[in-house]
Amino acid sequence: MYIMLSNEGGDRQILSGGVNEAGITALPRRSILTLVSATRTGRPGRPVVVADSLDELTGPEHGVVQLPLRLFWQPDRSFDLDDPDELRWMYENVLREAISPAEVSRWISRRVLVRVWGDLNLPRRVRGDWEAHHPQLRAAA
Repeated sequence: MYIMLSNEGGDRQILSGGVNEAGITALPRRSILTLVSATRTGRPGRPVVVADSLDELTGPEHGVVQLPLRLFWQPDRSFDLDDPDELRWMYENVLREAISPAEVSRWISRRVLVRVWGDLNLPRRVRGDWEAHHPQLRAAA
């Protein structure tokens, strides 16, 4: 996985780095500080995390899951994935708030993402970066 940063003109720059034992991409600090301050991101101050391949997305597809507090700041962080509204709400939060490839692959399922992509309410930059790297999502919308 990589982290994609986009500027106001839509130009994209990809940062790559090593992945530590916790599955978190480690990027050079200077690159992050320089690029984040000069770009529009999916969420203010946060770059968009995009999977290299949709096949990396192996998250749950059914049942009740509980997101970590870092991804969803509410007392009740549980989502029933069999309820279409709750599933879309969880996906929107994970795609907007994720800061590591491990978070995306843990909570997002390829099959479900392709099915609900067109129904997700995402920031323009998040949607644009994912569709730029995965054209099949644009076709599914």
